[in-house]
Amino acid sequence: METEFVFSNLGSLVNEKNNISKDFEDNKWRIMEYSTGKYKGEMLITTEAGLPEDISVDLNLEGIYQIYICVPRLRVTNYLNVKLSDDLCYTGLIASDRAPKNWMTEEYVEEIYWKTADLTGQKIVFSKADSIITSATGVAWVRCVPVDKMPPAITNKCVQMHNDEDVAAQDMQKSDDDYLMKLYPLKNTNTEFLSFEFSFDYDGVADPGKAHLIGYDKRWDEGNYRYREKADTIYKKAVDFAHKNGFGIYAANRMSVANFVVPYTRFGWNSNFVENNPDFYIKTRIGETVRVCSYAYEEVQDYVINNFVNILKYGFDGITLIFHRGIEIAFEQPVIDRFRELYPGVDPCTLPFADERLHGVWCEFMNKFMTKLRTAVGKNIKINTITSYGLETSKHIGLDVEYWAKNGLIDSASQADMEIFENLEGCMNDENPEFIDLEKYKKELTQRHVVTRKFGCNVEKICENIPAYRKLKELYGIETYHVLPWVGRKLPEEYPAVIEQMQKAGAEKFLSWNSNHLMRDLPEWHTVSWIGNEAEDVTLRAFHRVLSLDGNNIAEFQPNWRG
Repeated sequence: METEFVFSNLGSLVNEKNNISKDFEDNKWRIMEYSTGKYKGEMLITTEAGLPEDISVDLNLEGIYQIYICVPRLRVTNYLNVKLSDDLCYTGLIASDRAPKNWMTEEYVEEIYWKTADLTGQKIVFSKADSIITSATGVAWVRCVPVDKMPPAITNKCVQMHNDEDVAAQDMQKSDDDYLMKLYPLKNTNTEFLSFEFSFDYDGVADPGKAHLIGYDKRWDEGNYRYREKADTIYKKAVDFAHKNGFGIYAANRMSVANFVVPYTRFGWNSNFVENNPDFYIKTRIGETVRVCSYAYEEVQDYVINNFVNILKYGFDGITLIFHRGIEIAFEQPVIDRFRELYPGVDPCTLPFADERLHGVWCEFMNKFMTKLRTAVGKNIKINTITSYGLETSKHIGLDVEYWAKNGLIDSASQADMEIFENLEGCMNDENPEFIDLEKYKKELTQRHVVTRKFGCNVEKICENIPAYRKLKELYGIETYHVLPWVGRKLPEEYPAVIEQMQKAGAEKFLSWNSNHLMRDLPEWHTVSWIGNEAEDVTLRAFHRVLSLDGNNIAEFQPNWRG
């Protein structure tokens, strides 16, 4: 085989000479000289304010190569888009925030494995991401290593990927095709199906494509809502792309029927239904109102079901119900009435969530909702749920996953890395500690959150609860998925031990939450997207110390510190 090819003098190789400059110009890529212990040449960078046109470099290579992209550290987020000329869309690439650092971040550049591809007749194209994330962009060099053949085929489809609704606002792209950046990396991976969040409703809107016009705060840049205007096109393209590339796609939604009400919230997503129906709002145990609609009301259940029925018209294979990120039911009048019918003389507001009398009533309402949902979408549509670390703590908030599995209401159950819990210390009745003293409870609320949630990256807690989920498959034949650590919580080299630990506990399939964010961190993305299959023989990430930058010797001292 021939030796590797390193394109380190990118400034002299760019085809679009009018798009580059040796000076800082907001609408051009700046040429900047650099040297490391291994390479030297000309990198290309833009500032946060820069909006340069795309640039390309002819590779003039034939055959199959492993491709490595080296990006500089720029103090702010370095978010680079890259593609080959025959790629459908760009791949987003973000520099790691876990790089070594001595004086300043510019002291290191990061070479990242991108992919293996046939480079015959190919150009490589770079673009600055059209994003509302504050970012600069840069590329130092491209390294291509020849190999005899393409990587081994992915045969074990064992991961449920999840695309977060943040895609709608944080990762805005220039065109509908560019939006496919959040789907394109799923091609030829271990993805069994993608849970694809949608974030609007159809209430009172004749044209679903204009659903973004419902009730959002007009102070926000309308550009952030382009996603809604293109909803029809995006959903159709997403479904088509998934089916053409051999993985399923489920419409996913957060089941808490709420608005984002904080005035400075970046996303500002709102629903007419929530705004116009305060009579359906949740009540706390001390009678205060929470601006979230409760599933204790038939109208709320029907509203949610109608949204799912409408979204299925785009051709989704199933739906994913995201239950672990909010609240669905509490102490509304229908709950109190039903509880008193079953348990006369007992005040439900004085019972902890863990009391089976209380959460049993909640489960009745939620089981009725799930039964109605299954009837509405039919047997051919797959229903996947995402609940808590454990099945017992899921019941404490009204989610009886085993009942759903036993009665054919779901096809799969996904275990999340979160649970809602009560810390009732100092809240219980002195004479009868089985019950809550509501006056003590009110006092505690002035000092702390009594109801809160645990979430993060507790692999031990995940493993502890895997056997209970797996029993659902043994008894009722449904699939179970077990959540991987969140984006950025584990280094790529830590994943093999985590996966082994989960597999020893019984996990066969996995849930990758926020995979659209994970895709930008290529070393971590590759590690996750190869689970259950033979990993490619590549170096995922390597850091190189910068010795000089823009004509400045920084090998011993960083001049930017100015003493």
